Amino acid sequence: MNKLLPALFLCCFCITNIYAETDISVGCSKNTPLHCMVGLILENTDIFSQNGVKGKVFYFDSGKQQNEICKNKDVTVTFSCSYQPFLHIRQLPRYKIINSLGSLGRVYLISTKNSINDIKTVYFRTGASTPMIIEKMAPVYNINFTPIELEKNLKDKTSFLDWSPWAEKKILSKKYNILFSEQFYSFTIAKIKDRDTYNKINSIFKQVVLWAKNNKEKTIDMVSKKSNIDKKIIEMVLNDNLNFSGPDIDLTITNKSLTDLHYSYAFIKNKLNGKTFEEFLYK
Repeated sequence: MNKLLPALFLCCFCITNIYAETDISVGCSKNTPLHCMVGLILENTDIFSQNGVKGKVFYFDSGKQQNEICKNKDVTVTFSCSYQPFLHIRQLPRYKIINSLGSLGRVYLISTKNSINDIKTVYFRTGASTPMIIEKMAPVYNINFTPIELEKNLKDKTSFLDWSPWAEKKILSKKYNILFSEQFYSFTIAKIKDRDTYNKINSIFKQVVLWAKNNKEKTIDMVSKKSNIDKKIIEMVLNDNLNFSGPDIDLTITNKSLTDLHYSYAFIKNKLNGKTFEEFLYK
């Protein structure tokens, strides 16, 4: 009987661990350097298991695919940008905004012109973010709402609004001048029911960012291979993020990013079925 005790103890310990482990799946945009970075680091380290998590990563190429994957694959955590989290949550009503990884990059007004006073029309990629950013600019321009998605559509356009990493690609070409620049932010949206899971997600993301800070070259190389984006562009985007390039890691929603969230909410409030701003936050 005494010989059986260690085996029984080990068995009980394993069973306890199995039931204590949390399942968390993370949906990441393959084309967004910061979010792609999160997925790749989670796949190539033991950060999930260090936090008692059985984890999985999904990648997507577009917002539409993101919504489909989150619905069909039961994704726990995914990401949105400053100007669209409420639109995402409208499609995924069980999700709440839980934290921010910080700067997602920059929105730029780039032009072959030398001054904003010379611009009559601004072209831009489709997306809810664009009209809001233009509203915040002075003066307000006449906007051509033609969807512009691909490089070939932009060949004869002189001025347009775009964001990381596509804007950086054009900036590096030396053909355009930066006439306006503004940071926009990453927001984590998740469907979680308890504080323990919330704390685990925060811990996991802090460890991901710390790993990236300590392994910058490897991180940039991994993201470049996965996303097929130039290393210089990835470095530009990630260095704009103070969590990645600065001394501290802070996942709280800062005053600046909170201002963007409020602006986003006000812009599409009429589409949110009367929900208050606070109803979208995990508290």
